[in-house]
Amino acid sequence: QGIFRAKLTEEGSGIKGETLEHLIAADIAKAPNFRPSGITVAPDGSLYFMDWSQMLIGHLQHHLRDPKRDHQHGRLYRITYEGRPLMEPKKIDGQPIPALLELLKEPENDVRLRAKIEMGKRDSKEVTDAAAAWVKALDAKDSKYEHNLLEALWVHQWHNVVNLPLLKRVIESPEPRARAQGIRVLGYWRDRVPGALEMVKLAADDEAPRVRLEAVRVASFFRETAAADAALVTLKHPMDYYLDYCFKETMRQLKPWWQDTVAEGKEIAVGNPAGINYLLGSVPSTELVKLPKSPATLTAILTRQDLPTKQLTAALSDLSELEKKPPTGTLVSLIGATPAKDSRKLCHLLLQQSASDLKTVRPELEKLVASRKGRVAHTAAAALIVADGSVEPAWRTAAKSPEAMNAFLAAIPLVPDA
Repeated sequence: QGIFRAKLTEEGSGIKGETLEHLIAADIAKAPNFRPSGITVAPDGSLYFMDWSQMLIGHLQHHLRDPKRDHQHGRLYRITYEGRPLMEPKKIDGQPIPALLELLKEPENDVRLRAKIEMGKRDSKEVTDAAAAWVKALDAKDSKYEHNLLEALWVHQWHNVVNLPLLKRVIESPEPRARAQGIRVLGYWRDRVPGALEMVKLAADDEAPRVRLEAVRVASFFRETAAADAALVTLKHPMDYYLDYCFKETMRQLKPWWQDTVAEGKEIAVGNPAGINYLLGSVPSTELVKLPKSPATLTAILTRQDLPTKQLTAALSDLSELEKKPPTGTLVSLIGATPAKDSRKLCHLLLQQSASDLKTVRPELEKLVASRKGRVAHTAAAALIVADGSVEPAWRTAAKSPEAMNAFLAAIPLVPDA
């Protein structure tokens, strides 16, 4: 038991914690009942915590009214930094609103929080009118200007009063942390802000990952396909653990809306290939083949491993027609762009092509042999043998290195019977 500390730093869209030296660490053998809790910072900067002093902990193992629970003992502790002066407590209780607003500039979170709590007791119109006047008087050259604007926005949120110009200004802030919090506030005001979802969509395309994370989270509270469309925009950017988790949860929440849109063949994720691929990857194969024959849909069909060869061949024909390319050329290009785990059926289709068709893509096949490994490289090598009508060229290449010989030997069993 103890009071543990961590240094927090930004890590992509999330926050990483590094354990520091413990503030309080008890010897369990000597003080088994020491239960520090209720930690808080006093107005003078000192740290208070209480020792619950219990032998029994938890409500699962022991009943709340277990007679062994100790109701007689417990302590309060106050910790200060030896040799360092304490803060001068700020006057908050009963102070005029302008004075409380000035406290929002203080560096201590607790001072700002207590000031907002005090303003929460006052008339909302008086507070928000004063906050608006306070914003106008702020120095735009102040290094804390963006933070001060955000504090003013939080005051409005505390009183549930929408200030659209201030909200838009914070969302457009040059400070990404302010933009992220502006989007979070927008989530609470979404039903009272015109064009809220469009603002969320723009934020999902922000260069800062924390802003994108907030946008994806806020999108989950809407009830329309456009919300999924907004969340999908974030796939244009690199993802991380936090974004990926939040994105999947948002898309799960919005599934009843975007799933119907996809099933009906309506437009979604226009100009967003990554978004389209995600949606099509979420559609069962039995439904995928019923969708309108767009290049993205046909490509998704060709990478499905649970569809019969007949349907894949038809999809290849349709895709090559749309691309105005020979089927074999379309197929080789697709194999080159497809991860190995999704290429099994594509490799099978490649070896069904005629020798004359495979000759037309011989340079592309050689590139696949050189650049890919495993099934793809071995299938491309087998296709070269079919294209040449002989093993001699492949044998001469294989004799140059052990790696080439291994690829050649793996390709031989794949060559179809004449």
